[in-house]
Amino acid sequence: MFGAHKVLICVCATVTSLAADAVVYSQPAAAARNDADAVRAASKDFQRAARRGDGNALQKMWTPDGEYVDPNGRVVKASELISRLATAPHVDSDPIAESALETKVRFVTPDVAIESGKLDCLNARDGGLLDRRFAALWVKRDGKWLIDSLYDSFADEPPFNQHLKPLEFLLGEWVGASTDAAILVSSRWSGDGNFILREFAFVRDGGETVLGTQRIGWDPVGGRIKSWTFDSQGGTGEEIWRRDGQRWLVDTIDVSPDGKQGKTSSVYLPGGDQSYTWEVAGAEVAGIKLKPLRVEFHRAAGNR
Repeated sequence: MFGAHKVLICVCATVTSLAADAVVYSQPAAAARNDADAVRAASKDFQRAARRGDGNALQKMWTPDGEYVDPNGRVVKASELISRLATAPHVDSDPIAESALETKVRFVTPDVAIESGKLDCLNARDGGLLDRRFAALWVKRDGKWLIDSLYDSFADEPPFNQHLKPLEFLLGEWVGASTDAAILVSSRWSGDGNFILREFAFVRDGGETVLGTQRIGWDPVGGRIKSWTFDSQGGTGEEIWRRDGQRWLVDTIDVSPDGKQGKTSSVYLPGGDQSYTWEVAGAEVAGIKLKPLRVEFHRAAGNR
């Protein structure tokens, strides 16, 4: 949640000690529901304003002395945090993340409430969802709920294979065909579960066969999915994977056996459990542009 308004967008923290040590105030059920709904509504307004980068609106949602506490215990004045919005890149509203919000509201007094819960925040780098947690101390001033303290915590970093789970549609044995070759692909998890290993064979009409291997993994430095490919002719490739809705876009830097570099852009589109499509939208090797290619893969017999 830190890093200008991206910090604010997630509104993600946890303060178990604060919630545990508080003396919870008891009030009539109807009044409690109304106040709890008001707190949640204010929280959603806060998120929307953060997504818009609306510093003026956000400033009005904090108490004058409001503070943000990051996962390492560093305390930042809300006014300082909001000021960073001026230089932060704009982030569009994400209805998926907003609808995933789950909160619990407890009242310490009629005018003081603790809201805690989790939010599934979209990770734009790999298209996955991250489980984030938060706790906010709300106070009621002149009939309006304001944030007095906001505490953030990072969820445990998911195992590397969690980043790769959206690519599980590639696992198994597959058969495809282009205009001049049959293509066989076998994919499986590595023994440690941190990579997807793919082996492929291009069997051309003239009998020539090109074999290759690919290792797909999570790049923790770049925060993205990468893969490395090697073929039996001595060529190599390094790929960056990006999610675009249901599709996966793959940008490749190819190196031929003689050291010449090329660029390839391809698309993987899942077609359910039994098929997927691979399209090479554009390829350039040693300055020569190659024709687009589209291959539909189906599960091999006995692997359904």
